Amino acid sequence: MPRAATTDTLPAEVSAATLAQLLGIGPRRLRELAELSVVPRTPRGRYPFAEAVAAYTAHLREVAAGRAAEVRDGGEVLDLATERARLAKAQREHVELRMARERGELVDAEAVRLKYAAMVRGAVSRLRGVPSRARGRLPSLTVDGVEELERLIDEALEEVANGTDAEEVAA
Repeated sequence: MPRAATTDTLPAEVSAATLAQLLGIGPRRLRELAELSVVPRTPRGRYPFAEAVAAYTAHLREVAAGRAAEVRDGGEVLDLATERARLAKAQREHVELRMARERGELVDAEAVRLKYAAMVRGAVSRLRGVPSRARGRLPSLTVDGVEELERLIDEALEEVANGTDAEEVAA
């Protein structure tokens, strides 16, 4: 039966490549963990074997228990507690929106847009019809008067469309 390795039979220090291979991670990830002080590293860039393995496994236990954040390549922080809180918040917001919709407190934005567009088209049509209706009601209105009404209505519609008014244009 093979003997279990003891700290007496393990090397005191190992290279980054050796430790990374034994831990099942890449050398770059090992350097990140050392920079985050998760895994100890000697000033010469080597790793105290027993301490590094113990520190890494303790870190994995903390991450799995949700008490520590896991930093991934690219600086992405994966914190189980924070991720759970985000998920709970998103689920709560989803339920609140669904309930508000069921209570009739929310409206469909597309339906409102379509209704508003139809109302604007109707208003434009009615306004453009004012000069001819005025001509029928005011027999003394000349062709020049009708054309002036048409120009005034067109100017007003253009100002509304551009978000300006006559006072802003005159200033």
